[in-house]
Amino acid sequence: MASIFGENTGLDNQLNDLFKNSAGPSSIAVAPKPISQNEVSKLLTGKLSKRKQQKLMIQRAEAGAAKARVLSALPELRKRKADVLENDQGQEEKSNEEEEVSTTKSDETPKKKTKAERKEEDKKKNERSIFVGNVPVECMEKAGLKEFKQKFAEFGIIESVRFRSVAFAEQTSRKAAFIKKKLHDKRSVANAYIVYQDKESAEKALQMNGQVFKDKHLRVDSAINPKSHDRKRSVFVGSLPFDAEEEELWEFFKDCGEIESVRIVRDKATNIGKGIAYVQFKRRNTVDMALALDDKKFRVKHTLRIQRCKSEDEIIKAQQQEANKKTKGTAGGGKGGRFSKSKTVSKKPLGKSSSLLSSKFEGARASKASGNKFKTGKTTKALKQKPRRK
Repeated sequence: MASIFGENTGLDNQLNDLFKNSAGPSSIAVAPKPISQNEVSKLLTGKLSKRKQQKLMIQRAEAGAAKARVLSALPELRKRKADVLENDQGQEEKSNEEEEVSTTKSDETPKKKTKAERKEEDKKKNERSIFVGNVPVECMEKAGLKEFKQKFAEFGIIESVRFRSVAFAEQTSRKAAFIKKKLHDKRSVANAYIVYQDKESAEKALQMNGQVFKDKHLRVDSAINPKSHDRKRSVFVGSLPFDAEEEELWEFFKDCGEIESVRIVRDKATNIGKGIAYVQFKRRNTVDMALALDDKKFRVKHTLRIQRCKSEDEIIKAQQQEANKKTKGTAGGGKGGRFSKSKTVSKKPLGKSSSLLSSKFEGARASKASGNKFKTGKTTKALKQKPRRK
């Protein structure tokens, strides 16, 4: 108050102090938080009964529907040209996407083919395919596969390449092992099938048979019509190590003459050799030279069993002879048989005496007198030692 009226007003200082302290500490006025309509409605409806709450909800729904009708009845606002163009472009893009989706769906769900149609397709595909054996495992990698395709692409356009007869290090699914490239260390080759776009290029690619690719002699043949095995130009190789490879036999028989193909028989599941192989030469006179190598060492210490290839009739006869020998030895004809020392039992039919005996004793009641006749010597001695009681 003194500041308002000045210092020379003559008012009492005590009254001034009482006036200042009577109001208390000043506080800033704060506006309350705004409450939304939903909160207000909740507060109101919370105090009302259930019936009144339902009536309010119905009224609000009717009011919302009425507003929607009014808005729908209003004329559309004018749009800018840029917005109109953007909407048109968006609609065109959507229509194009829908057409693409419809075409893809139609392509993804074609009609199911019959068995006859599938067989015809497989036959045509096999006519355009070739088999390639003794392929290096390096061709399964990107760089090796590129070189392999370039080599065979000289004869025509390649459609696909599939690898088969691959030996894996782990006993897992073949697909997973192939993706992880977990191949066996002791198996350096595999087989492959190449599909060309036309039949003529596949026939031309057969010229690659016997050619060297990455230090391996390839064995190329038709997938649908493989060449028949000529036994007069071939030799059978037995007692072969299980881990032997075709390239070792190429090296072993190279001095005999020109080799046409080498095939080691392997197990389908494990792709491990069964110890036998077939070597086919281009001329018949080279077979005699190959048979002379029976004494030559394979892998320094190992000896091979080299023989002429037998015909199917000769193989069947040899199998029958071996089977007859086994049956004679087990039935008692040969040494060490079960009945080798015993006399052969006659298989003559029974005579009249046997029929009379059977009729006489059939159904007869046993007695002490009749029973003693059929007892053995040991029992008769025992009876003599023990006197009968009276």
